[in-house]
Amino acid sequence: MTDRELDALVAEHVMGWTDVHHDTESEEWFGTPIGTNCAFPIPDHSGRISSAWRVVEKMQENTANDDHLQIRHRGHGIYLACFAPLPEMHWLPDNPPPQAVQALTAPRAICLAALKAVSAEVEA
Repeated sequence: MTDRELDALVAEHVMGWTDVHHDTESEEWFGTPIGTNCAFPIPDHSGRISSAWRVVEKMQENTANDDHLQIRHRGHGIYLACFAPLPEMHWLPDNPPPQAVQALTAPRAICLAALKAVSAEVEA
């Protein structure tokens, strides 16, 4: 899956955007954010840490979800991330919880972990 395809899934399943679609003419992904009625380009959640942090904030806003982000740098450019309840927060990179995902960048790891936490089907 490309980063932009991942961004589209995050926009739809985590951020709550509607009408998420790929415009083949411009090669851009668009969607309609909550509270608006027009399409905007989907943010680069998986490529920029500032955009990925908005994903973390959105996950924290969900009052039904008591999970918190945990992210670890495993070394060699590998990041592990998961959203887990506080009792499961203390883990080492060599013994991650089953809901942890790995990626080559922290923003991508955050996005994959958020999708896993909301049970969206993705192929890393």
